[in-house]
Amino acid sequence: MNRPEIFEKVKHIVETVVDVPNGVSLTESTRLKEDLAADSLDGVDIAVQLDFDFGIDTDDQDIERINNGTLSDIVDLVEESLKKRQS
Repeated sequence: MNRPEIFEKVKHIVETVVDVPNGVSLTESTRLKEDLAADSLDGVDIAVQLDFDFGIDTDDQDIERINNGTLSDIVDLVEESLKKRQS
């Protein structure tokens, strides 16, 4: 799975979990807290969905990374986890 495919899945997950404000277009630079007003529970929900959709195992550090990052950070996390799984 390449980065654009991962981004599209991540984008869909975020749109499903977080109430995205009207007129906000999600990009890799979109910040969950600042741009979408996501809270820590949203981060947990996103992590659970990432685990399910990508077959990865997120931990507390990953959830913190999700909560305080951008969509690009989430895509990076998925890419790293998929590479570890393949090793």
